[in-house]
Amino acid sequence: LSTENVANLRCAKACFLCSQYLPMLLYYMRSSEQQLKFPASLSYTTSRGLPRFVCLACWLVGWFFFLSILDLNADLAILIFAAQMLVTAGISAWSNKPNQTRKHDLIHMAAAGLYILDHILLMEVLAMGPTYKTGFYTCFLITAASLYWGTSVKRNAGMPAKHASSAVEWQMLLSKLPADQSCQLWWSELSFMIAENLIFTSFVLGLTSGLVSV
Repeated sequence: LSTENVANLRCAKACFLCSQYLPMLLYYMRSSEQQLKFPASLSYTTSRGLPRFVCLACWLVGWFFFLSILDLNADLAILIFAAQMLVTAGISAWSNKPNQTRKHDLIHMAAAGLYILDHILLMEVLAMGPTYKTGFYTCFLITAASLYWGTSVKRNAGMPAKHASSAVEWQMLLSKLPADQSCQLWWSELSFMIAENLIFTSFVLGLTSGLVSV
């Protein structure tokens, strides 16, 4: 890559990190709801209000910089793959709203899961360093295990697997469970929150790890 392209990739990295952590900061500053949910996934903190729009804005700017380094006219496969990632992410964002149906929850989870998997191919294209790859895969497995853990707790308690759409609903859910199951559910959500964030952080920090400017 040219020096200019590497610079653009670094700008993309900064934008993608902002799209992840700035909405979380805004959420916990009560910019979208007064009663806060903790732990809370990326999907939850970016599902409403100012955090949602800030996330989308930073993410789109990040993609603008990222697409600028790709030769979309020279390689049809790259063009199709980039378009697929954008569409998948768009579906994930569109189907991420408070108080939505289980059907839309499943659409969101499927699109988000596919979007995460897309990053695996990008890691190879960018020749990402092994440390970042290891972090990505480890956090991905922890995220999946945490999701399974939380879902199992709810099902064992005879409750629907649907995620809470508000802090009030979350507290009510915890209060209905026996103490040990309530504790397990809380920890599964915290584990999910941390690992989910670190999936994308590992990837974004490694964006330039395998590239040399010329």
